[in-house]
Amino acid sequence: MALNYSLLGGKIKEIRKAKKISQTLFAEMIDKSTTFVSRMERGEKGPGLETLVLIADVLTVSLDNLLEGNRIPLPQESAESKDELSNCSPFERYVLTESRCSLMRILRDGEKYRNPDT
Repeated sequence: MALNYSLLGGKIKEIRKAKKISQTLFAEMIDKSTTFVSRMERGEKGPGLETLVLIADVLTVSLDNLLEGNRIPLPQESAESKDELSNCSPFERYVLTESRCSLMRILRDGEKYRNPDT
């Protein structure tokens, strides 16, 4: 599973505002900068696990509540692609795996360019 950081950030912002917590105070409460909070709420930056747990604690909501509806199912590898990987050398599997991870990071980091008006 992957997370839709835009939806997650929007939900965090919505809960924070409903609890009448300013962005500045919230940043202090989770020991992050206001820039981080702003980027996170816009979906440009995803919080790490420890920060996500702290956010849930500060906002007095469960992690399930924060993550609900924000999960993106990852496609299952086809038998064909598993077959192709089984024919690869360890080095080739390493390169393919690292390339896939890098591509996912680039796609997530570039999400902010998908909807520049928001």
